[in-house]
Amino acid sequence: MRSAAYRAAEPEARQRVHRALAEATAPATDPDRRAWHLANATAGPDEDVAAEPERSADRAQARGGAAAAAAFLERAAELTPDPAIRAAGALAAARAKYRCGGYDTARELLDAAALGPLDERRLAQADLLRGRIIFASQNAGSALPVLVRTAGRLDALDSGLAQQTYRDALHAALLVDRPPGGAALADIARAALAAPPGPPPERNNLLRGLAAMTVDGYRAGAPTVLRALGALCTEEVSAEEGLGWFPLAARMAFNVWDFDSNTVLSPRLVEPARGTGALSVLPSALLQLVSNRVLAGELDHADVLIAEAQAIGEATGSRYLAHYASLVTEPWKGLTSRKQLGGALREDTAATA
Repeated sequence: MRSAAYRAAEPEARQRVHRALAEATAPATDPDRRAWHLANATAGPDEDVAAEPERSADRAQARGGAAAAAAFLERAAELTPDPAIRAAGALAAARAKYRCGGYDTARELLDAAALGPLDERRLAQADLLRGRIIFASQNAGSALPVLVRTAGRLDALDSGLAQQTYRDALHAALLVDRPPGGAALADIARAALAAPPGPPPERNNLLRGLAAMTVDGYRAGAPTVLRALGALCTEEVSAEEGLGWFPLAARMAFNVWDFDSNTVLSPRLVEPARGTGALSVLPSALLQLVSNRVLAGELDHADVLIAEAQAIGEATGSRYLAHYASLVTEPWKGLTSRKQLGGALREDTAATA
């Protein structure tokens, strides 16, 4: 009823109510609620008003409210009069929308950001975000060319961000049976090896170990990967850094037959993804944990995780990782023949499409 009444009101009436609520809300005790009402009481660009939801977004993000932070940043961008600041704000809002699974809105915000003046670094950041959105919402193969191209652009602009982009490209390539033209895993690995190393060294070791395994064989890179996994398992890693690095690290633990590291890293990826509402990362995190629990013999637990991934896919409109996760358990439930598994794969592919 509240929602229906809100939508039925004329825009001017809603603005008057928002303004009254903003005036009645004490800024010292509830600044975020006041900022939200004030922003929605404002019809056009207003630099002073835009600053309030931006500050609220920082507080919401610190509390783990990814969706709330995204909403504040989107409104702040809409209210910002300066084109350059508005474009940068739209890029920040797109990043927040992507994080909480709002892929369509994130694309729209990226398009809005492209209309404003962005420097080369921010243009590359926008391309990286576009690749990540494709990875999370469609499939790894479609994202791979965008990520590879962006990694090369970032080599000269930001070595740390280039390292993260090579990380995402290598992770995508590991999930693709037939990479699109020119984006083979070995080519990406060579480019990652040639790129300037970005901080911190432990993360760089994970990439260089994977690249060496790809280019020169398992024995050339596996010890480096194992050292990197050991460091990630024992040191303190922030939620933000873990959401970026643990998906590839957990996957690589399987590639070097290190079940213990995967058992540590998979839950450490799922927990912050759940806690911060990072729906762009959570399906991939659940896939890792499903694989771990299947190997531990906990098929019932794996089924619960798959149901969670499927619910996220329904909510965000991105189901392919959930269907991929469901295939992990099929061989352990009696679907052992190639014909049976092929049928399950075709059904899941059709559902994803």
